[in-house]
Amino acid sequence: MENQDEIPQQTPAAENQRPPQSIAVWARRLLVIGLVIGVYFYFNHYQKSIEPLEPASGFEQWIGKTAPDFTVTDLQGTQITLSALKGKRVILDFWATWCPPCVAEIPHFVELRKNISANDLFIMGIAQEEKGVLNKFVWDYKINYPIAMEEKMPSPYSRVSAIPTTFFIDRKGIIQNVSVGYHDYDTLFKNATLEDYLPK
Repeated sequence: MENQDEIPQQTPAAENQRPPQSIAVWARRLLVIGLVIGVYFYFNHYQKSIEPLEPASGFEQWIGKTAPDFTVTDLQGTQITLSALKGKRVILDFWATWCPPCVAEIPHFVELRKNISANDLFIMGIAQEEKGVLNKFVWDYKINYPIAMEEKMPSPYSRVSAIPTTFFIDRKGIIQNVSVGYHDYDTLFKNATLEDYLPK
């Protein structure tokens, strides 16, 4: 006669079939906690770090002033006059193909050109190199905005002594900022889309 008090033993397969509800609940909780921490970090640290750039040394007195007019010729032979661009934001990037920080910024300007309407933002690179060198670089890096060869230009453009140097000009033709050195895409985007300059 079988012992009715005998407890049947679970097979290894049965042991592995325990319901995973508790694991799923904890996974969801951890996911929510991670999202909350991520949102908090973005709005309280990362986003605050993307502020309008401080004016580059030597250019502070030009902030808030009308950008002096000039005309340059791009690689396609088109003449570009700064004053004719009023109504658009303008980025002037003084750079060179042999400058690593300049080259590192190029993809960011390419993305800006893709992501912001040409009716609102005009980007132009200005360099002091031979046309053949610049044409090859434009092709290799798929640059989608005009590149001009620097000609005789008025101050403050003639005072550029370090590259990359970037001028941000608002829709009224006012210099909003001048920065020197490499900047990431988010910083460039933030400064390229500022409201028109307001005196402090």
